[in-house]
Amino acid sequence: MIALATLIIHYSFSLVPLIYTKRNMIKTFKKLLTNWITHFLVAWIAITAFILIPYLYHVHIWGNYIYNTDGSPVTGLQYVSNINRDLLIVALFIFLAEVIRQFVFKKSHFIFFIAACLLAGMISSVGLFSLHPHLL
Repeated sequence: MIALATLIIHYSFSLVPLIYTKRNMIKTFKKLLTNWITHFLVAWIAITAFILIPYLYHVHIWGNYIYNTDGSPVTGLQYVSNINRDLLIVALFIFLAEVIRQFVFKKSHFIFFIAACLLAGMISSVGLFSLHPHLL
């Protein structure tokens, strides 16, 4: 761990300083948002498909097993809409990954990128554990 910290400090001071003009900063920010939205939409479609398809299959084979308070069965759209809080967390973690990719991967040394990825993984793990402590 100490060796990794030493490498990070050594390589972070040897980096070329990044000078952003206003135009470059706006261009970088637009690229970051575009990549984040694209990445999140792909993740949202995949998560929704992996949640909706098994539910619809189960309802088709064995019938409805979840009912609303008025006695009507829960539709697939209602079932999928219950994951909004978790998708917000996924969006935040994807944004963190895109920030690391945009600002660290392209402009820094590879060791610094690995350290940033490990730090992002630790932040994500702590965030998930604090939201769902019963899953560990």
